[in-house]
Amino acid sequence: RFVPPARTQVEAALITRREMPPDDARFLAMATQSRIGQALKADVPTLRAQQDEFCRLTAPASLQSVATLLTTAETLHKSDRAPEALEWIAQWVRDLVLVGVGADPDALLNLERLADLQHAARSPQLGTLLDLLAEIETIQRSSTRNLNLQMALENILLRLRDAVCAPTESRLP
Repeated sequence: RFVPPARTQVEAALITRREMPPDDARFLAMATQSRIGQALKADVPTLRAQQDEFCRLTAPASLQSVATLLTTAETLHKSDRAPEALEWIAQWVRDLVLVGVGADPDALLNLERLADLQHAARSPQLGTLLDLLAEIETIQRSSTRNLNLQMALENILLRLRDAVCAPTESRLP
């Protein structure tokens, strides 16, 4: 069976072949989920810009505004970036789950945002986040058949909002 190599192997290959700093190699290995081909071709500044963009989307200030979430989902869908958004959101939710269960911070893609993750992980229920991850995976698998990725992305963002925001904040304005 084919599986990606260990993250440390991908990091070592990136450091050797692309002569990049260990922090960038770690980031690329994590962002590409240890897919060596993608990691060797990926551009660190581009991926970091995407990470920043989607981390702003999952920030509490963005999540509190339903209008912002719906507008963002529409914009991402119209620019054919819904699959990319779902991937980054899945990574954020995965990191939230890991922080919530007390996993080693080295396993986090968003390690430099550990304080934000710890703050966001205070209120969510693990089961809700795991359900959200399962839903994202289902959408990703069926994205070619899903006629309305915008609606799916809206649903994911609203569910993430409900999971992360405090109960008093999760009510619609």
